[in-house]
Amino acid sequence: MGLKAWAEKNKAGSPEQLAKKAGRVQARADLKAEWATKRSTGGPLSGRKTEPLPQDGAQTGQFEVWTPRNARGVDAVGAFYHQREFQALFPKGHNDRGVELQVPVRLVHNPRNRHDSNAVEVQASTGLVGYLSHENGIRYAPVLAGLQRDGLTAVTTARAWGYVEKDWETGKTNFAGSMRLDLPEPHMLIPANKPPTALHQILPTGSAIQVTGEEDHMPAITPYLNVAGECWVHATIHETIEVGPRSSKALAEVRVDGNTVGRLTPKLSGDMLPTVQFLAGRGEMTCVHAIVKGNSLKAEVVLYALRAQELPAGWFTGLGTPLPPPNASQRSPD
Repeated sequence: MGLKAWAEKNKAGSPEQLAKKAGRVQARADLKAEWATKRSTGGPLSGRKTEPLPQDGAQTGQFEVWTPRNARGVDAVGAFYHQREFQALFPKGHNDRGVELQVPVRLVHNPRNRHDSNAVEVQASTGLVGYLSHENGIRYAPVLAGLQRDGLTAVTTARAWGYVEKDWETGKTNFAGSMRLDLPEPHMLIPANKPPTALHQILPTGSAIQVTGEEDHMPAITPYLNVAGECWVHATIHETIEVGPRSSKALAEVRVDGNTVGRLTPKLSGDMLPTVQFLAGRGEMTCVHAIVKGNSLKAEVVLYALRAQELPAGWFTGLGTPLPPPNASQRSPD
């Protein structure tokens, strides 16, 4: 072999050297792709630790997010970057795409995230399992930040799916997961009022119950109307007697912050009053989730609670101590 041929061969390198060089080039390409992807997924770079949680205030309690049944929910992203934590949610050996797992999760706004000051982490019992997308982070971060300033962390339920798949190019197996969070729109995340100051129980969420007669109580409803067109409030149900010319009947009266906003029909009153009477006998007020929507011309109030005949046996045994007045302030949505 001539000197020139030898030099050319060694310039190119041996097959082993070429393979190593190709591997380094591919690694750099993968890292660049990861950098590009992380902006939309919120995933941390390989080998990097996630940012510490923000300390906006002393985290002293949890804020349970209420999600109306008609809410579409929000998808989490970035599960690929947290496969170990995500897969740990499932039983060992799980590989069934059709199985849906319901898990509690925390939503934490992390303004110290080096890539996105609106980053919202999705945390499960196994650790960080994903983020809200960049677009949803912008929408939800201000509300979650406000809760964290009050020492509260938003908690909700998530539906998770996962399975093991093989990468046919590399031959490696990866855990593919997806998650959908039970979340309302940002303006519906926090109630527009506080729960009752008296001892009370909040009924489990049920199907919609339409209130009637709102047009006669617009001064009491108007303070809760906003530019979003809707908000949710804590409402209370009370027994009232309507006296007619020949007879009287018991009806369910609905109040918000002590002011009457309407009544239920006789049939719906019959569905709700047994619970009202039962709790009143315990010295407790009946509280429900309600949505106020409309404008100054026409507004309506809709309750979301289980009727008396729908309450499960476990609800009675789990009543325990009545709920005390709240400690944390609630803010009305703009």
